[in-house]
Amino acid sequence: MTFADVATGTARPLSRSDIPPASLWRLFCFSLAALCVVWLPISLLQQIDALLNFATPTEVLADTALLAVMLLVVSALIALVGSALGALAGRLGASADAGATLAWALVGIPVVFLCAWQAAFATKLWLAQVLGIRLTTAHLPYRELWSLLPVLVIGLLWRFVGQVRLIHAMTDPLWRLRAPAMALVALSIGVVAWTRPAVMLGERGPDTARPRAQPGSPDIFVFSLDTLAAADAGLCGDDVAATMPRLRELAARSTCFTRHYAASNITFPSTATIETGTLPWTHWVVHGGRAPATVRDAAMGAKLQELGYGTHAFIAAQGASPRQHGTFRGYDTVHMAASPSFQMTLINALQAFPESRGLPALLSGVLSLLYVVDITRLGTQSPYPPENVYGPATRFLPRDRGDGRPLFMWLHSWPPHSPYLPPPSTRHRLLPPGELEVFKDFLADVGAYPPSRQHAVDKQRLRYRETIMGADESLGRFLDELARTGRLDDAVVIVTADHGESFERGLLGHGGDALHDPVIRIPLIVKLPRQREGRVVTVPTSQADIAPTVLELAGGQTHPFTEGRSLADGLATGVFTPAPVFSMAMPREGRFREIRGGHYAVIDDRFKLTCHRATDRCELNDLVADPGELRDLSSTDPATTSRLRALLDARLASAENRRREWFGRR
Repeated sequence: MTFADVATGTARPLSRSDIPPASLWRLFCFSLAALCVVWLPISLLQQIDALLNFATPTEVLADTALLAVMLLVVSALIALVGSALGALAGRLGASADAGATLAWALVGIPVVFLCAWQAAFATKLWLAQVLGIRLTTAHLPYRELWSLLPVLVIGLLWRFVGQVRLIHAMTDPLWRLRAPAMALVALSIGVVAWTRPAVMLGERGPDTARPRAQPGSPDIFVFSLDTLAAADAGLCGDDVAATMPRLRELAARSTCFTRHYAASNITFPSTATIETGTLPWTHWVVHGGRAPATVRDAAMGAKLQELGYGTHAFIAAQGASPRQHGTFRGYDTVHMAASPSFQMTLINALQAFPESRGLPALLSGVLSLLYVVDITRLGTQSPYPPENVYGPATRFLPRDRGDGRPLFMWLHSWPPHSPYLPPPSTRHRLLPPGELEVFKDFLADVGAYPPSRQHAVDKQRLRYRETIMGADESLGRFLDELARTGRLDDAVVIVTADHGESFERGLLGHGGDALHDPVIRIPLIVKLPRQREGRVVTVPTSQADIAPTVLELAGGQTHPFTEGRSLADGLATGVFTPAPVFSMAMPREGRFREIRGGHYAVIDDRFKLTCHRATDRCELNDLVADPGELRDLSSTDPATTSRLRALLDARLASAENRRREWFGRR
């Protein structure tokens, strides 16, 4: 008996004996058809435009095929669990019909729920991007319970429509789709066998032969803290609350840069700039794609390997991972920090396929579901404790000296990124108990907010600063370990961030088209070996300066297309020559088509020009007289506006010519 018989009224009254057989094969075919013929096409259609911004059609095909093979394994596991528990129920005395009902419920409900969630997620994104309708439950009470609405609907159907009818409604259509699902998986297996995606199941990178390092080459430690705004860190003695006393101690014997600028306002492009010394319009790690071979082969890790260094990355954020940037072959170790977050655990697992950049995008619906689960279960616990970066790095230090190679270590920790959940040692130092205590409390005002919510955003900033204090304590303990093992004094130590964070101008957070200083002005301190005296530098510097500086301090040279400059001479002499600095947000630009839009800022001495290219609108600010960037001088100072606009246009033209050379004219 089929569901069609029930729907047309030609069937006799149903009983449990009419439940479809819950054999392992039938459960498997149901799961495979649902995931490969329903869920996967929805996910692919939702992301196809974004994927083709940074990947070729062949790369998208390869990633989709790899995911289909994964779904084959997942379907087998789901069917095995459902079948085993149904059989167990029978052994415990349940009837065969009851066992089959249990098996179908255990398999069918989660699979159908996942397909429904993906469809709803895709619809929400389509409404936001096409119609500008943004649906959110952030301000609703008991927000996390709304995600259980589909479960409630299924439960009501189970109760009032009937178990047998519901099972037939789920299984009959998908059973007929088993042949297309099998054909899709067979084709996918062939594509995977043809493309042979790289697989890295451990921390170790590919073995690379390298020369012996020059005598006296220093160890180099680069620390990047996610979402650390310069104004809230105050490392150079700025007049703010003392949020980072441990790093201020380091800054007192280092060179501290007060006007260091991120290359972009999100993690992917900014950390790729740290690695490559190129700007986003050159490395194109904008949406999640990897840097072109010319850039990644000359990245900081690869060049340091050529100089005889042991290279190691300890990373908390997917967007900062060398496996995501395509630069992973330049590292002996890439350690992805463990996380109590289900979402982050899956993201880290996907790093096992470092050349399959589309997997996180294709699984975005699943990741959004896990995020909702994390919001509920984590409570006051941070999803990204910095100890999960510094702990493994600390344990690694004693075993590294055996080969005599100098050490390069890049450590990217996630706090103070939202949610602002400081550790117990710094919690409530600035904001008393009772507000903003758990994960879900930080969601209401993220993104754009009205002026009436400024008081609430100011409270979030207090928790943010408490989180900075906790990050300072964790990094301070690692610096203590470097000192204890005799590495700190003779090492080059660089501390910076990927981007900042805004709590003003109607924006809480970062990203989008925001390029005002709270989002892109970040800390930078550089300690040279055996440096004792501190220095404060007010000349603007760029995130792209870090890689060439590191390479020169290690005795190497930069690649000819680097867009940063080495600061090594200035670090030695104290003299820094001013040069224009660029930052950009390119959320809708792609490497395979002409650069037509995007948002760009150029900082030259005291002036900053910010241009929105799609609307041909520019704003000029004097950062000395107007640090809040509230007064637009473009109409009152046309000479400076024209000069900086010409400089920006020339650099954009150069970037477009390079894009055409590397990726074609499309």
